[in-house]
Amino acid sequence: TMIAVNEQLGDLYREIGMTKDALSQYFIVSDHYEQLREYEKVLEIRRKVVEADPSATTSRIRLAEVYQKEGKGDEALREYERVAKELKERKDREGLIEVYERILFQRPDQPKMLAELARTYLERGDTQKALQRIEGASETARNDLDVQELLAEAYIKLEQRENARRIFRNLYEGTLKAQNGEQASRVLSRIQQEFEEEQEYLKEMDQLRQESGFQHEIKPPQYREDLEKTTMVKLEDYPFQDHETKGTTPTTSSDPDLEKTEMVDLKEFEKFIQDKAKKH
Repeated sequence: TMIAVNEQLGDLYREIGMTKDALSQYFIVSDHYEQLREYEKVLEIRRKVVEADPSATTSRIRLAEVYQKEGKGDEALREYERVAKELKERKDREGLIEVYERILFQRPDQPKMLAELARTYLERGDTQKALQRIEGASETARNDLDVQELLAEAYIKLEQRENARRIFRNLYEGTLKAQNGEQASRVLSRIQQEFEEEQEYLKEMDQLRQESGFQHEIKPPQYREDLEKTTMVKLEDYPFQDHETKGTTPTTSSDPDLEKTEMVDLKEFEKFIQDKAKKH
């Protein structure tokens, strides 16, 4: 039949490296069998398309869709994961979101995919969407430690501190039970940064660690990426000559405006130094 000739032509073009022509023939064949609902044959041709052009994410997505129609969820998931890997390398966030949403629609019990989706939403600045996606997930996926960590960060960004406090507490206890030293250290560091003035809460974290019997590295407080843009400095560490003080190092108490914050942008501080020097 003519459709068999199209497939043979596609195979021939692929063998001699004429990928574009091979794909054109394969698409004709695939569309033909899709119209007939002969999905096993569609799968066969779709696999040939992917073999001919492995980097084509659209082809892999269409292959995954056929796997889903045939009830082959594991095979579909494998193809989606390959697409996700390719899109991550391209830093294509919008494409990643689409793929992760497709996976979770079919396999809502996938915590790894949920974590990746939530992280991508957070990186894009869509915190509310990340929160909604986690809260609407299956209990299995929602209770994953990585997902819980992202949930806590979403609450922090949305200034829902009570929820963040609760999730961080449960998360830290979970990392201790799992004896996941790396994550436990990271979570405690974030807790110390976000709740540094809540001594009772910090004591509770210390008690959890002692009761668990699991000791991990205690790291300095870890600041969120959006706070790292401002460097924290002490003004007294930066001396400059002042005729009135005869070369002494001024402290923050010498300027009441500077006492209002401990966070100082370095560019602003340098400008302050230059302006002060010009006056004297």
